[in-house]
Amino acid sequence: MLSRPDIVVAKPESSEVLLAVEVECIAAQASADGLREYTVRQNCPAGILVSPETILFLTNRYTEFRPLNWADGSVRHVGIVRPDGRQAPN
Repeated sequence: MLSRPDIVVAKPESSEVLLAVEVECIAAQASADGLREYTVRQNCPAGILVSPETILFLTNRYTEFRPLNWADGSVRHVGIVRPDGRQAPN
């Protein structure tokens, strides 16, 4: 079953997802993987993963429509910052 992010922004009176946000108390790669899969399955253009250490920004380039193959390039991270606003190392 596809997990749902903590915050989903959609167009008014539509089911089209514009932004998905996942908030975690601990840093977890599984959360990033789940958010990437969600953006592909829902045709969502962007995602944000917020954890105590970093904020990860994702974009869906719509180059791959098979959710299990998101790692092949459709969803990429476009930036990582720390909660204090400084850029985090990739």
